[in-house]
Amino acid sequence: MDTKEPLKFLAHYGFKGIFTVISHIFFREIKTTDAHLVPSSGPCIFIVGPHANQFIDGVVIHSINPRLTHTLMADVSYQKPLIGHIGKILNAIPVVRPQDIINEGSGRIFYDPINDPNMIRGENTHFLSEINARDYIIFGRNYKIHVANIFSDTKLEIIYSIKLDAGTIGHNGVPYKIAPYIDQTPVYEEVFRCLNSGQCVTVFPEGGSHDRTELLPLKTGFAVMALEALVKNPKLDIKIIPIGLNYFHPHKFRSRAVVSFGQPISISIDSVDMYKLGGDEKREAVMNVVDICDIALKAVTVNAPDYDTLMPEDSISPV
Repeated sequence: MDTKEPLKFLAHYGFKGIFTVISHIFFREIKTTDAHLVPSSGPCIFIVGPHANQFIDGVVIHSINPRLTHTLMADVSYQKPLIGHIGKILNAIPVVRPQDIINEGSGRIFYDPINDPNMIRGENTHFLSEINARDYIIFGRNYKIHVANIFSDTKLEIIYSIKLDAGTIGHNGVPYKIAPYIDQTPVYEEVFRCLNSGQCVTVFPEGGSHDRTELLPLKTGFAVMALEALVKNPKLDIKIIPIGLNYFHPHKFRSRAVVSFGQPISISIDSVDMYKLGGDEKREAVMNVVDICDIALKAVTVNAPDYDTLMPEDSISPV
């Protein structure tokens, strides 16, 4: 056994106890359902949502999860003195998020998804100096387009077209932001190392915390991680397990919480084979996994008017 393993387990269970105390101080009551669905061994990816509170969510999940897990953690948090130090002790995996290094773009952009679906045009823009291939352009209500090629300061090509709500871009164009492309290869390699050795990884797939009661659209990263791992080692039996965080007043002291585990999800061989083909097939394989997991996560995420509706007595199992 690795000489670091005993220290890893000691740190895990030590903080599990500390986090359990913190959770029960912050919340008046925490209930969990179906934790028995979590496999006792083998690689797992836990997907957790909605992500309402950046600190408390991690504390709750770490305190109730029956498995030792490596949590993907925003690099900005990983670099902070207290939270980051705890993350390092618990072997969290830091991830640089594009939204943490977004820049304002010069000028305004125009997009015609019907007549010119793969081209973005600008007015008073500086595409050549401000944007690189594979960067993302963000505008409107979180519309995001992936840059393929830059032809001039006012014209660029995008990888795939998107649909817009009517009136999103008027005759005067829209302001926009630039999210630089980030090579996440080191993250995927570390995740594969964990999964390949039978360990678990926890992901908050919405990409950040928010105040909305419903789930935000899931990012594709966790699906890519699972598919990449299965391409590298087809013998892996990876389970994706949804965890629903159901809070009433998540920022209110002494409120209640219900944490629900969902059925483990396996990725089909067909999806892995499709992913290997690359291009549109690869993208389709990723979105198939995301769609399945989105449904599963919504199934354990309940919007209810009060605690009694959310937590019927016959579904309660002790934490």
